[in-house]
Formats: sequence, C-alpha cells, structure tokens
Amino acid sequence: MNYHSAPLIHGLEQRLATVAECTLYVVDNSGEFRASRQGTNVIVSPANIGFGRACNLGVRSSDEPILLFINPDLEIDSETLRRLVTDAPADPDAIWSPLIEDRNGQCSALVETSGPLPLERLSFPRSEAEHHKSVYISGACLCVRRSFFMRLGGFREDIFLYAEDLDLCRRATALGGKLIVLAALTARHVGGRSSSRIAPRIHRLRRSFSGHLRFVRTHFPGLLSPVLALYLATGRRRTIGPRT
Repeated sequence: MNYHSAPLIHGLEQRLATVAECTLYVVDNSGEFRASRQGTNVIVSPANIGFGRACNLGVRSSDEPILLFINPDLEIDSETLRRLVTDAPADPDAIWSPLIEDRNGQCSALVETSGPLPLERLSFPRSEAEHHKSVYISGACLCVRRSFFMRLGGFREDIFLYAEDLDLCRRATALGGKLIVLAALTARHVGGRSSSRIAPRIHRLRRSFSGHLRFVRTHFPGLLSPVLALYLATGRRRTIGPRT
C-alpha cells in the first residue's frame, strides 16, 4: 500500500524484478504513485482509505493463490521474498512471515500473560526468538493463502490503521489457523523514525489508540479495554536479554 512512499516501493520493485514467483500490486492511497518498471500493477484507491481497506482492494484486484502483504519500509531481499512463496507452510489455514527485526536488530512478540493485562509485548535478540511464541504475525510482512484470507473476510475495514494484523490473526486462530514464523528467513522493519514535532506524534498515537481499541473491545472486552489499547498503541516492550 502506498501513501507517499514511492521511493521505498521503487526499491521493492527492483528487488522483485528477479523473483518470478511474485507479482507486485501497489494500492495507491495518495494518488501520486508511478511505477518504475513494467509488471507492477497499480490500483488507485478513491481516497486515503486506510491500510485494511487498501489491502482488501488489492486482493480483489488480483487472483494470486498466495498473498504477501509488505509495508513499504520493510527491508527484505529477493531470495527471502521468493522463499516466502516457495517454502509456504503445507497447512492451508496458516498465516506466516519471516523473522522480523527492528532497526536495532531486536525481534518482538506479543504474548499472552496471566497478569492484569492479557497481552504483553516483548523485545529480544534473534537468538531468543524460538522461546517466545507471538499471538500475531506483523502486517509489516504477512503471508496467507487467498482461500484462507477470503474465508476470514479479509482485514477489518472499520480499523483505519494499526491493529488490523492483530485482529486478523486472532480471528484466524479462533478458526484453528496456525501462526508460523519461518525463522530461517529474516527481514527488517525499520519503521518511521519518531518526529521531533509533538503534533504528528500525538496524531499517530491517537490513530493507533483508535485502531487498537476497536481490536481490544472485540477480543478482550471489559473495563480494562482502554488501558490495554493504550498499552498496545504506545508500542512499549519489555526487553529480554540472551539466555546464559
């Protein structure tokens, strides 16, 4: 999905040029994207319709059996892209991804807890990844078979941005679907750098809180729903060091 991210997507176009197994579809939410090579399918949305609705629009405009959703700011090489398709899990009801690191080389997981909040976000080095099973696959790089995605009804369209991936994975596991991280494959999600201006940061937090609150009220209803939504919206993580 493009929203003023053309330079980043152009880099992805070049990496995909050598991957015969993948066809690139770009849903343009900002109306200014121009493909840098032939073979890129550009789908112009009527407005900035948000992440989930844009992804669903892209799915309806394609006929690929395996869907691979990628954030523009994801750093991923051509071989990893290819293997995400060729090494797809045999289970038809699965959502999978590579192991995703942040700009500091740390991985993260959202895990269930028995504490006052039912979910906690952890941060840890790659060596610890096998010890922390996440309850979701990040929308930064999320793979799913079209048949399962359609059975799930796609991404929720009442969430403009943030938490669509959490909601999709929660609905998937409720139907017996599996969440799988292909740990032999790695990508890096650098994310947007924090703005030095307060107003944009507050705007992002408000939008993040709104999306997470819709997710939480559906899957974790109760008096603590706003508290859990705020915790998830801030992106706070508890850091865990390597085992000795």
